[in-house]
Amino acid sequence: MKIKLVRGFGKGSTELAAFHAALKSAGIATLNLDKLSSVIPIGAEIEIIDKLRLPHDKHGYSMDLVRSYHTISKPKSTACAGIGWTQYPDGSGYFVEHHGNSGKKVRSLLKKTLFDMISKDEENLEFFKLKPRDLEIRSYIMGGKCTSRNEPVCAFVGALYKLKKPYNRLKF
Repeated sequence: MKIKLVRGFGKGSTELAAFHAALKSAGIATLNLDKLSSVIPIGAEIEIIDKLRLPHDKHGYSMDLVRSYHTISKPKSTACAGIGWTQYPDGSGYFVEHHGNSGKKVRSLLKKTLFDMISKDEENLEFFKLKPRDLEIRSYIMGGKCTSRNEPVCAFVGALYKLKKPYNRLKF
């Protein structure tokens, strides 16, 4: 399974409009998004693509994802969102999500959280005969500045799992 990482940044007249603009920038504004917890399945490959490119006939499909976003409307402030991850030799692993007002702070939180999580993952560490420091911790971050109180901004990062057809057989 390939998990694709995308990111986007957007501005809008409201925070929700900025969020939608960030999703559009990432190529996923026309999808229904189903939030997952942060488990990476066995055999997964992580691929950074920045933006998903979907044909129009996929409008309304659903996508499972892990996501992080930060929306702000304070001028001269920075919105940052990030996803960090680590994987065991079989491809299994964990994502974590953080957001804040600086890329450096978000990256630090991602690393700290993942190291804490894998340090307590005794079963997998023992199974693979690894120590926490043996695992690579990676991160993917998006950020941008707000320039006007009247134009909120949103930074978004998503780990996309599987595209699913829409539910067409709803009966009311």
